[in-house]
Amino acid sequence: MNPVSEAPLRLLSRIQDNIDDLQCVDLVECSASGRRFIDKHTLMTSCTPEGCNASATALHELDLHLSIRDTENVVKIERHSLQGERLHLLHEHCGRGDLLEIMQQEVRLQTAENIFVTNAGVVKVGDLGHARRFNRNQPSIQVLQVAKEAYAAPELLCHTEVEDARCADAWSLGVILWTLCTKRALVHRAPSSTDGDKLFSQMAERGTVVALQETGLLSHVSASCVDLIAGLLDMNTKTRFSVATALHHPWIMQEIATTKQQSRRKSIGSMIKKKGEEFIMKHQRPTEKKTRVRTASAEIALESTRVTLTSRSLEA
Repeated sequence: MNPVSEAPLRLLSRIQDNIDDLQCVDLVECSASGRRFIDKHTLMTSCTPEGCNASATALHELDLHLSIRDTENVVKIERHSLQGERLHLLHEHCGRGDLLEIMQQEVRLQTAENIFVTNAGVVKVGDLGHARRFNRNQPSIQVLQVAKEAYAAPELLCHTEVEDARCADAWSLGVILWTLCTKRALVHRAPSSTDGDKLFSQMAERGTVVALQETGLLSHVSASCVDLIAGLLDMNTKTRFSVATALHHPWIMQEIATTKQQSRRKSIGSMIKKKGEEFIMKHQRPTEKKTRVRTASAEIALESTRVTLTSRSLEA
């Protein structure tokens, strides 16, 4: 991929903004290369509490991106600059959009809109403004704020400190997998509130597996996939699946094997088609090469595939 030049950027559309214009997200195009980018720019001089929070979040996001460059499954930051009073973070444009768009979900709230898919099918996480750093050897973190309750693990909503941030990440993966399978939000309101979500309460009282299966939303999902969802959405952090366990779960391994097999079949099919076309061109008569127009494989005349057979002597 070519490096991002300093060529002017042309605004294509405004994707997101807020009332005070503190932070905006634009789809832009480089006038020189024609490449598209996501320009996330933030006003850095506001003195309001909201403005101070927005500018701090923007700097935090920039710091995280600079420390994890070239991570395949994180949306890349291509360029950053301070223009006047606004900090511009230029992110790569994931051509297929977010999972929300791909799933064509009706409800915009509580969905996987910060997970993007490139044209090549690579899934990437974006919007790191509220991400937290933690030490692998000491993964405990202070809970300062919860950006989106829909993804938040129970311990993030009920405590000011969690022992292992990785367990909370595993819960979030479970929410995403649930949403992909059911096209429904798992929790609509904070479980810590007095009128907490009914499904969440049932998960706490009766167990995750029973509560999720009784919704009827997983009736079309394989038992192996249900087991993975329930393991990631285990209310007990001690028995909840870790990310490493999830990656080696039978359902994941089966899907990986199936994808590789399909890719191999596609590769073999392409190779056979290519060899067939080379064979036809090799044995096509010179006059036909000049006059005949290339036809679809289903319309190729038998005459062009005939090969003269020469008998071989059986004598030693």
